[in-house]
Amino acid sequence: MWVEKYRVSEFDSFFGNEKSRLIVINWLKSWIKGTKPILIVGPPGTGKTSFVKSLAKLLDLDLIELNASDLRNKINLEIIINPILLNKSIFGKQMLLFLDEVDGISGRDDYGGVPFLSSLLKNADIHIIMASNSGVIK
Repeated sequence: MWVEKYRVSEFDSFFGNEKSRLIVINWLKSWIKGTKPILIVGPPGTGKTSFVKSLAKLLDLDLIELNASDLRNKINLEIIINPILLNKSIFGKQMLLFLDEVDGISGRDDYGGVPFLSSLLKNADIHIIMASNSGVIK
């Protein structure tokens, strides 16, 4: 797909929003178990996903991504996320869970997803970054 082919993938290729990018980088570098997740908010197409992917590559983190194309109800989230919390990377890397488009988690199709994430986010055992097109999560 054209969008994936030309996606910015190198961290040094990002420009602008220096202060916000530094906040995310410092958060990742100083992360300790139990640190609250971070939420990146911005309009579609501004590079939120590309930025997180480039950070994972730069900091050598195993990236696990869930986005709007995944069914994010409580059962599916438990099936996907609980093993991540209980296991270690096969390469010994730290893991980064990226929840993209969290503002798109619906109450109907994704029933129970928001309460499950809410409880998970209170005591995170791994790095968690969320991205949203708006500051409102349903």
